[in-house]
Amino acid sequence: MHSGRVQNVSPSVGLRTLPDVSKDLEMNYIENALRKTKGKVQPAAKLLGISRFSLMRQMAKLGINAHDYR
Repeated sequence: MHSGRVQNVSPSVGLRTLPDVSKDLEMNYIENALRKTKGKVQPAAKLLGISRFSLMRQMAKLGINAHDYR
């Protein structure tokens, strides 16, 4: 059973949760694909192996504008 001990972990300034890290990683993948395709969504989606609708949905969630990469 449980020993009754609970470890308290105090969050430090640099501590990031996994969803934050995966969000940053996903943003980097999308931004790199857009840079390589000069802001064109369809080729970037093909490069990432997803549909352009999925890419556009993820871009909207992450606040990425394709016009910034032209």
